Amino acid sequence: MLKDKIDLESKYEARGSWHISGHPEDSQMGIFTFSHNEGSYLSLFTSFKQDSKSEDTLFDIHGYTLDGKWITLLDCFWIHKSIQSNTRFQPVTFRVNRTLIGDQIEEDYKADSFYSIELSHHLIEEWMGDFPFVNKFTTSDNTHTASYKDPEELSFNIPAIESTLSVGREGTLGHGDRKAMKWISQGVITITPASPKPLAWYSSHAHCLRQLFSFLIGEPARTRYATLRGEEIEYSSNLKVRSSTQLLYQEIGHGRTSLNDSFHEMFAPLPSIKHKIELIFNKWFDCYSELRMPITIYLSAQAGDYTYVDTSLVALAQALEGFCRCTSDSHYLDDDKYKDIYDTIVAGFPPSIPRDLGDRLKSMLKHGNEYALKKRLKEEINRYSTKLTDYISLSPNEFIDNIVDFRNAKVHVTYDKSTSPIDGKQVPYSGLRMEIFFAICMMRILGFTEDEMDCCIKQSKRFRPITQKFE
Repeated sequence: MLKDKIDLESKYEARGSWHISGHPEDSQMGIFTFSHNEGSYLSLFTSFKQDSKSEDTLFDIHGYTLDGKWITLLDCFWIHKSIQSNTRFQPVTFRVNRTLIGDQIEEDYKADSFYSIELSHHLIEEWMGDFPFVNKFTTSDNTHTASYKDPEELSFNIPAIESTLSVGREGTLGHGDRKAMKWISQGVITITPASPKPLAWYSSHAHCLRQLFSFLIGEPARTRYATLRGEEIEYSSNLKVRSSTQLLYQEIGHGRTSLNDSFHEMFAPLPSIKHKIELIFNKWFDCYSELRMPITIYLSAQAGDYTYVDTSLVALAQALEGFCRCTSDSHYLDDDKYKDIYDTIVAGFPPSIPRDLGDRLKSMLKHGNEYALKKRLKEEINRYSTKLTDYISLSPNEFIDNIVDFRNAKVHVTYDKSTSPIDGKQVPYSGLRMEIFFAICMMRILGFTEDEMDCCIKQSKRFRPITQKFE
């Protein structure tokens, strides 16, 4: 059982013995490292005997560390291997997708062996409505005294994943000297399914939940810890405690660990959406699997994962196109009418047309009934009143024309690049407007009213360069 949560505020390093799942006889010494910024890696002093035969395969690797922890590394693939033939050692480095730290897991993570997962993210306390509850207590004759009251906990069902989700707090003893310790309350989210589930199930939904909080906070929600609860362990004192296993995985963006500004400057803090929080969470889980890629692109842009602002603007255009394709089935004509037109055009191809060109034209015509990007975005933006579209542009249709032309000029080699539809100085602001556009689209899916959307956009510190002119 994992007695203490791994401190993820700095780089975590574990030295020990490692072997590929199913091959404990082929054990090698190495070092595992994890950080939010760089991800997870395993560096071995010499390579496994098995991995040279399966270089295109993802490995699961088990290890036992020098400080007595069992670690399982999932979906590993090698990224560097020594090619020196005149040395006894052949160092190899693996990239690790997910990591489990806790019990000797072996193959248990593939079975329905986990009962719940507890997640805590930085800034969650601020999102819940105030700064972390801190109660200082002093020593008197070496006796600690403290008071602490249980905060309100939200709990509701998520039918899409057949689970109960709760949002609350847990108290932890913070750092301090003997004369001034601190009791700190941290925000915790717990997912409890109706029946035990395997690791992959929890990993997928933990990622989904982290993306939701990133959207509501308005920046990456950096994970403090993710703890899986397994079978109950009974101690000699008849105390029963569920075994705990910590889950590590790399995240989009680095994320802040503290907030200097008021929670009122977040995008959608809990006090402003508490009346419909169950609806928002349920709709997010309903749509996430289909909208995962557009959401990820949007959050990556907010996290600053794109080096150049014009790259970010192109990515946001792609995110909105993906969103529109997933949420709207708009066509120029009914399928039957378009099929008649398609068949007529294809039948009119001259006999001399090269086969590969004919196939190319057929492929283009097959999707010819779907709206182009400009028409899709204009259809979406026309759903909303000027109270919202003014944040995007006072001339939204012209703005969309410029955005699409800008995207085409950057993406398509044959497109005319002699003039740019968007002035270079306006690219960062156009990016923020596209972020607002995407946020409005997502809020519509999540059940926000236009007044609630307007409130979220106005109070967001990130969007202040755009919204301050409307104050």
